[in-house]
Amino acid sequence: MTVVIQPGEREAYAFLKAHKVGVLATVDPNGEPHAAAIYYAVDRDSSLTFLTKAQTKKADNLEHNHHAMLVVYEAATQTTVQVTGLVDKVTDGSELNDIFTQIIYASLDASNTDVPPIAKLNLGEYVAYRIKPVQVRMASFKQHEEQGNYDSIFKTVVPEHQ
Repeated sequence: MTVVIQPGEREAYAFLKAHKVGVLATVDPNGEPHAAAIYYAVDRDSSLTFLTKAQTKKADNLEHNHHAMLVVYEAATQTTVQVTGLVDKVTDGSELNDIFTQIIYASLDASNTDVPPIAKLNLGEYVAYRIKPVQVRMASFKQHEEQGNYDSIFKTVVPEHQ
């Protein structure tokens, strides 16, 4: 299947591809929010993959509720991208290995170490997840000299390939 990234998605896709760290927000079975910084990778279809361990709070939350949001921020340009999506566990062994490799490279790029923080936790086996975007919102606050309302600053993209 060929995925065509729509014009409104290109800027957000490029931003996500250029960055390696975001904050993943999930919800536990009681409706309580949880957020954690993660390394992630972006696929050609604009889905995002990340790695965690089976006994982490985020893994437990995703087993109960497949909705999540990833927020990526760049202070220098005051740009933020919010990806809201549905999360699936990656079960294919070779794909899991590919994600593991991508996360090691993300860690190297972002922090000059090939050991991501999740590797330092003794919380079970590695598990990988994929976020399929339902909505992507991007804003560059530095580009807006005048005050505007929330909707006038954020560009909302609904991916064509849901």
